[in-house]
Amino acid sequence: MESKRLKFIDRAFVLSVLALVAFGLVVVYSAISTSGSSFARQMAAVLIGLAAAVFVVRFDYMQLKRYSWLLYSVAVALLILVLLLGKEVNGTQGWIKLGALGNFQPAEFTKVMLILAFADFLSKRKGALDTFSQLLPCFVFMGLPCLLIIK
Repeated sequence: MESKRLKFIDRAFVLSVLALVAFGLVVVYSAISTSGSSFARQMAAVLIGLAAAVFVVRFDYMQLKRYSWLLYSVAVALLILVLLLGKEVNGTQGWIKLGALGNFQPAEFTKVMLILAFADFLSKRKGALDTFSQLLPCFVFMGLPCLLIIK
């Protein structure tokens, strides 16, 4: 990792998060001390989360700008797929079954992808969002996924 980027990491925040994770693991372990497999799943989730955090810190997010339309298209396609093949879980049909991996909720993925894609969408229109007609594409851009989620 570049030493330049390391300067901007909030060490107090990182230590606080690690302390909370450790405390959470202790609480989970004490609550389910008879079942080691549940604790192993929690540990696996923590390790996956830490690996993802390291990846995110090292990743240059500006590279995503090139793929904003692809991210948006994948998010909308997944939402349409939910309408066609969605599985009902707890009274909502917002899930897709991924075999042995379990259920996947595309709306959660869409939230992140919309933020990234909409940031690029707005940056291309910088200084040109003064009238309602100029704002209308923004409403359509965000409205389509929102309507699919509501449906």
